[in-house]
Amino acid sequence: MPQTPLPVRLLVCVTCRREGDDPEAPRQGARLRDALAGRLPEGVELQPVECLGNCKRSCTVALSAPGTWTYVFGDLTAESGPDILTGIDLLTHSSDGLMPWRGRPDVFKRSMIARIPPLPIQEVLYPPLEGEGRPPGPGWGENTPAPMEKAASPREEVTPPRGFASTLPLQGRVVKPTLKDAAE
Repeated sequence: MPQTPLPVRLLVCVTCRREGDDPEAPRQGARLRDALAGRLPEGVELQPVECLGNCKRSCTVALSAPGTWTYVFGDLTAESGPDILTGIDLLTHSSDGLMPWRGRPDVFKRSMIARIPPLPIQEVLYPPLEGEGRPPGPGWGENTPAPMEKAASPREEVTPPRGFASTLPLQGRVVKPTLKDAAE
């Protein structure tokens, strides 16, 4: 039975321009958006955005679909449209939510900026507090980090599960890494 492609959102930074580009000329990102408009397969939403914060490696796009990793790519041009279409096809037909390396266009092999876990990230990365139950779905096996200690007040600091290395706001709680965590 053939797999139904996932709906995909393609974010294109329309303010991207390369250093040295004529400031009066249409920007690379806007040109890329225009090149892709009308060429995208059914189920792909083209969403122009004003900035993806990757100006040093413009032109930038992001691909996301429900239950898949989100990919951010830079160093693209208005002529990158066919490679982006290939990447969309790989992501939408992926059985595990990852864009396979094999078959990925060369520009996507060289220009990946980030790969972001499926959202909602909170359910994927952070185990619930004791007594809150576990969300359904994969990732809650024996390798799951232990639940965090419950905070007495919403802004009280709590100790994060082992392996977390940054301060993150989490449902009104503030998670701070310990020196022990940083050393491991």
